[in-house]
Amino acid sequence: MDYTPPESSCQTLAFFDLDRTITCQGTFTPFILFVAKRKPKAFWHLPKILATALLYGLGRVKRDHLKGVMLKAVLSGESRTTVHELAGEFAADWIKSRLRPGALKAIHAHQSAGHYLILITASFDFCAGQFGEGLKFDSVISTKAQWDEGGRLIGDIDGKNCYGEEKLQAIERVMPGIKDRYFIHAYSDHYSDLPLLKWADQAAAVNPDARLAMFAKEMHFEVMDWGRP
Repeated sequence: MDYTPPESSCQTLAFFDLDRTITCQGTFTPFILFVAKRKPKAFWHLPKILATALLYGLGRVKRDHLKGVMLKAVLSGESRTTVHELAGEFAADWIKSRLRPGALKAIHAHQSAGHYLILITASFDFCAGQFGEGLKFDSVISTKAQWDEGGRLIGDIDGKNCYGEEKLQAIERVMPGIKDRYFIHAYSDHYSDLPLLKWADQAAAVNPDARLAMFAKEMHFEVMDWGRP
């Protein structure tokens, strides 16, 4: 989804994380498996993926490297059309069956109030955009995938992984100076989004992990249980 500025009358923005905040679990690995089932040869790369995942777990490689290895294994060389069709099918299925009920209520409440909604996630843009469109978000800020000159997926990250502190930097690049002009809500489940939650005017820890739950108590964030489908 392309960024479109809020209408001049809008005074409130709401930032939602995707994985485990709106959805009941992370989306990236399930999406990779969703694609791999349709491309059985992708399973030839399973040993490399598992080896890289082990190195990530040991702290030897970064998260963006692991994501790149997994993406290349199943989608490298595919056209934009094919990638977006697969992502669209995946997102449509999850929107029907894998979203937290409380997330849908919160999204609808903000939309009914005329607020501007931004999905902000480390998920790749081709997948995050499909969730954003399906849930009628106004904009999406996400990790960008690299494409070659012929419009085929390379499998690497274009820029930085939209994770942790990078989320705030991405917001400032896309929407400079917004903190001075809007009241800002932020929702997330994970401690890595603490910079985003501390920056917001009103923050909510949604089904938080243990570390975020601890910080939420210290910083007086609202803690919400958005349930499971």
